[in-house]
Amino acid sequence: MISTGHNLAAQSPMSDSKSAMLQEFFGCDGGDPGSPTSPSLWLFGIEPGNSIYDQKSPALDRQKIAAPKYSIDLQKIWPFNKKAFKLLSVVYGYELKQYMEFAEKHRPFEEGCTGFFKGNIYPIPCRDIGTWHQGAGLAAGFQSKSDYRNWCRENRFPVIRSWVEKFRPSTIIACGLGNATDFSLAFFGHVPQVEEQTFRVNNYQKRVLSTSYEGTALIVVPHLSGGQGGLNSDEACRLVGEYIKNLVKPDQAMAHSYKAS
Repeated sequence: MISTGHNLAAQSPMSDSKSAMLQEFFGCDGGDPGSPTSPSLWLFGIEPGNSIYDQKSPALDRQKIAAPKYSIDLQKIWPFNKKAFKLLSVVYGYELKQYMEFAEKHRPFEEGCTGFFKGNIYPIPCRDIGTWHQGAGLAAGFQSKSDYRNWCRENRFPVIRSWVEKFRPSTIIACGLGNATDFSLAFFGHVPQVEEQTFRVNNYQKRVLSTSYEGTALIVVPHLSGGQGGLNSDEACRLVGEYIKNLVKPDQAMAHSYKAS
């Protein structure tokens, strides 16, 4: 079982909190990181969410305790995860409307699953990228979010790069175009040349960036939440999923080829 905890505010002293952020898979949600001979698909976000729904829902806290293995039943509560299931279902040959069939069959990110891993490049939970968990930040010795992010770029990103070198994911889908440079630095240690693909959905433009390095494809997609530029509709998820499916083919180290029966 991988350790993915991120309760920094409960840790001390400060040096211990910072060292925790450099542990393998700290701040990630879980799943199967794969191996060079059996590579996984990784789905990465910017940072763990701490939504208003999470903060105000005692029932959700009870469900987290009752379902500690990041079960599908727990995951489907969050809109982000449901969008992830929709996107991945198309990537793996299902129709988008079959996304829960895909999720129930292949159990992405759940403890004990095969072929899927979910994580974050920054480990401290925040409601959105513009907010800052002051308590956790101060507990870890950071005066501001920019201080924290700079520290992660210098210290945590090389650790994430070592994960990629060790486990050799076939494909990394990263969510959040505004952090495309950070994703490249975290996974590859540099910023390679990227290709841009654009889509129009309901008169709004959606962008996808793609590149690869040492056998791992990196595809940066809009965030899986609301907003005009995000994957905020089924059609947007379908178009981007089809693009990823055609870009990363099974004979290019994408070891799985799930089809709806």
